[in-house]
Amino acid sequence: MIEQIRDMINERGYDRLHEYRQENFIQFMKTPPQIWKESPTRMRYVEFADDYVEKMVLGRQEEGNGDYRKGSEDVAIVNGHVYVYNDRGIIVSSMREAEEKHASILYDYAGKEYVYDRYEFLINAGFHDGLFIYVPKGMSVSIDIEDYASSTSSFAEKNMIVADEGSHLKIFRRISGSGTGNGYQGDNTYIFLGKNSTIEYNQVQDRPKTVIGLQFIRTFMDDYSSARIYHAENGYDRSIIVTESYQYGNGTNYQVRGVSFTRSLQQMDLRDNTIQIGTHTVADIYIRGIVRDRSLTMQRGNIDIREMARHAEGYYDTRILLLSKEAFANTKPALLINNNDVRSKHASAISNIDDQSLFYLRSRGIDEETAKNMIVEGFTEHVVEGSDERIKEAVVRFSGL
Repeated sequence: MIEQIRDMINERGYDRLHEYRQENFIQFMKTPPQIWKESPTRMRYVEFADDYVEKMVLGRQEEGNGDYRKGSEDVAIVNGHVYVYNDRGIIVSSMREAEEKHASILYDYAGKEYVYDRYEFLINAGFHDGLFIYVPKGMSVSIDIEDYASSTSSFAEKNMIVADEGSHLKIFRRISGSGTGNGYQGDNTYIFLGKNSTIEYNQVQDRPKTVIGLQFIRTFMDDYSSARIYHAENGYDRSIIVTESYQYGNGTNYQVRGVSFTRSLQQMDLRDNTIQIGTHTVADIYIRGIVRDRSLTMQRGNIDIREMARHAEGYYDTRILLLSKEAFANTKPALLINNNDVRSKHASAISNIDDQSLFYLRSRGIDEETAKNMIVEGFTEHVVEGSDERIKEAVVRFSGL
């Protein structure tokens, strides 16, 4: 399949990002695959193979809209195809259209990402299309995105979101789908924040639980910019979902609040990281997980504070609740501290439903199933306080037994 990907890239000589694709393909080939295991037992890590991502890149985008029905969203991504209904007075287009109409802006940012994952390189090399958003200086705007894909559709998309100096952007993105097919779906979403700009990114992911999924959400931050990332993850059969910040600028603030839900035989690997480079930076990451049946959840995150990042603060907190004796979970928090003028800590816990809490609720006439639901909701709801109401509604819905 590697030869097919190489030939596909070479055939796209007309593509304005042809050199960008070629460079990412070279980096993919130069980056060795991970051959060591995260843990000595097979069920303690999420298996992911090169051919999954190759199938995303070489996959077939379905032309029909499947079960998608237009609602109140401003933008729809349907089986990898972009439809803009309301641009809210800013630049909103597909990546292909941006290559033609907004090349000067696109080229200012394409290739400036910090990428090191070989799967991410491959998506950058062979993506079909994606969404491009540019918010001009000083503007404030809110965009709703419906991202729908049939379970039989396989594709790779690249999304680029740019908030220029002093601008403010709120995004709600619902990632959904339908069917029982075995598609392979991935996307790289890159967020660039100019000086004094802000973004609130809300994501609800509920793809069919027969699909293989891969997602990278990376945020690149200039001076005094801030980002709040809320994500609720419920879908896919097997998935890797990465959020990561690059706090190049001074005085940046990066906040992540995430909740994951797995059941049946699902396997989900969540990686929430931050790299703090500028001075007086702040990063707070809080992740919760609900694991049912025989499913597997892995949560890991790095607080990486570089030598020049004086007066930095970084916190990582992950907790997982097991609702089955056959459920598996693993957490791997890490602090990478390269100077002594910081405040940083991490916390990690994996537990079952507390018998005393359950007894307390049952003693007040609440049946066992309702009592467990109340405990699960209490475990997850506070993490997404301050998010879009649709995130909160999704967390309540996914929490139900």
